[in-house]
Amino acid sequence: MITVYLMVIFYMTGLLTALDQITVVLALLVILPLASYLLADFIPQVRRRGPEGKRRIAFYVYPIG
Repeated sequence: MITVYLMVIFYMTGLLTALDQITVVLALLVILPLASYLLADFIPQVRRRGPEGKRRIAFYVYPIG
């Protein structure tokens, strides 16, 4: 939800005007953190921790986006 609000604010202020900009924002702020949950299944140490390990990976990946 935060990403949607930010995109609306950026669009209204003129910071996001092109489709490619919106696509990049969606990829970095939504798709990348969601992909970290899939990545966590391939890391044995994270997989052993269960959902807590997946959340931890997502918190590390989100600032990268």
